[in-house]
Amino acid sequence: MPRTQKIFTSFTTGEISPRLTSRIDFAKYINGCETLENYTILPQGGVTRRPGLRFVEEVKDSSKAVRVETFQFSVTDAYVLEIGEKYIRFYKDQARLSSGGSPVEVTTPYLEADLFDLHFAQSADIMYIAHKDYAPRKLSRTSDTAWVFSTITFDPGPSFVDNTDLGEQVTIAAITGTGITVTPDSTEALFLAADVGRNLVSGAGRGTIISINTGASPDTVDMDIIADFPGTTLLVNEWELTDSPQAQLTASAALPVGNNTTLTLNANGWRSADVGKFVKVNNGLLKITAFTSVTVVRAEIITLLDSTTAAAAGTWTLEVESWTATRGFPAAIGFFEQRLLYARTDTQPQTIWGSVTDDFENFAAGTADDDALDFTLTGQNPIRWLSPKSTLSVGTFGGEIIISSTNDA
Repeated sequence: MPRTQKIFTSFTTGEISPRLTSRIDFAKYINGCETLENYTILPQGGVTRRPGLRFVEEVKDSSKAVRVETFQFSVTDAYVLEIGEKYIRFYKDQARLSSGGSPVEVTTPYLEADLFDLHFAQSADIMYIAHKDYAPRKLSRTSDTAWVFSTITFDPGPSFVDNTDLGEQVTIAAITGTGITVTPDSTEALFLAADVGRNLVSGAGRGTIISINTGASPDTVDMDIIADFPGTTLLVNEWELTDSPQAQLTASAALPVGNNTTLTLNANGWRSADVGKFVKVNNGLLKITAFTSVTVVRAEIITLLDSTTAAAAGTWTLEVESWTATRGFPAAIGFFEQRLLYARTDTQPQTIWGSVTDDFENFAAGTADDDALDFTLTGQNPIRWLSPKSTLSVGTFGGEIIISSTNDA
């Protein structure tokens, strides 16, 4: 029987799975290969041998792993980054960049074990770098031999309402019921009047504070228990208060940005530990700079307030920085629709933060369309990566989801 030969004109399918070798009915079968190694598939259908590699220089320490990344400023200015343990070196036009006879190099904090958990996003001559164990950094270029690696100072960074740990042991009269008294072990005043209405939580236990008894020594509070507590003794760091102080807040000034203003509560609610925290009120953002009393603090205006109208309890929030050494730093990064995006910390593993439009180091949230934003994925696994295209692809430990903007007013 004569042997026939068939001409294949396209290999655009690439290699096909061994499980498809008998699927001659599969439309892409005819353009597939069992093995296609060291070739590049051309869009026209043919293939060409892949380019070879060129040895340029030995890395700084060949005994350790090194990561290679690209840094492209423009069509004519592109670089290769040699990222090793605690350093970055630079290459251009098939040569390592040097200055004064020494390789151009910047120092970084990243250890060898950290290198392949780094995530990058670049805009013009600045590359932003994220790693879950390090504060966000950036690599800036001003010339072939002038590079700066620095920690980003956000103005401001994102914030959120976190639980308040008062750092004291307390005893509750019962693990279930209503009107249950909570007594601090310390003789110092622990609870404040503005804590009435907040929840006290410990593990699965939860109760709403309904009153404060200021005549006792120390002051005690009563709460209605919503979910039973595990025991009657709540040790230090085993319980917290949720939400913000439940009191009316009045700011003495609404502008200008950078100005100091006084924030006054109509009930005892401020604590000295509130210095450095943020207050969102009347669509503005302030940072507490000084503690005056349990009813008065001083704060810097970060973004303008709509007015100095008194804000009722529940209409303003006391917030903490989202990214710290204790709460974790963002692990993923990307650009999308002129915003710098970060995602996932240890404390907020399903949250994505977006900067102010075209102001990548400003995460001041607000109500304007171009203000910073943040949102948390519901019912998703922790975020692993961000891939911005026409839509934002978000990879989680359980799968991928697509996020897109809307034109609705």
